[in-house]
Amino acid sequence: MDGIFLIICWGNWIITTFILDKKHPRRFHISLLSLLLIIFAHDQMLIGAYSISVTYLILVFQSFYFVINLSLKEKGYLFITSLMVTMLYTGIYLLELYERAVFKTDGRWYIFVAIMVVIQLVYPVKSHLGKKFLALSVGLLQGDWLIAVILHSVSFPYKIGGLPFLDFYIFHLGAILIMHWLGNLIRSLDIKSFAAKEKQKSYE
Repeated sequence: MDGIFLIICWGNWIITTFILDKKHPRRFHISLLSLLLIIFAHDQMLIGAYSISVTYLILVFQSFYFVINLSLKEKGYLFITSLMVTMLYTGIYLLELYERAVFKTDGRWYIFVAIMVVIQLVYPVKSHLGKKFLALSVGLLQGDWLIAVILHSVSFPYKIGGLPFLDFYIFHLGAILIMHWLGNLIRSLDIKSFAAKEKQKSYE
């Protein structure tokens, strides 16, 4: 999983800059965002007692931009879902940190499975992909901040939005994208299969 964030950002930047149709409405936005995430991936700033990745702050502002454009009902739904993601991420991360013997493998896989289950249960297959992305993004960003606050209370150093978190973050987004595509593919095949059976019945 190490380095996957930068690899995907570089890939996005190359595709949107040199391959994607220049008339695509989001081409410039995606290209600029990918470039900024790459440039500031290793930079950090101090806000109070906390060391925060500049790339993390960019992701926070990006998520906030999409949240403010949601309806009140959608914001409420997003709040509940992202809070569930935050609690899962923070809870399992801290449990592994203090009781590593509980886990037989890397705790990140437990977090991954738990969060994927929640997202798929809350948002059906046909749900808008952007809503899944936003709920996951807000939940993980909140979770990393909450971890830093808790660890700071016991004088344990922690960088908010460090590269390990960014790799973890982009891995989840990629998994959501793949699962969404697979879900739609299966649904499409089921519809075609049903249509073919109905057509066959009509000839009988």
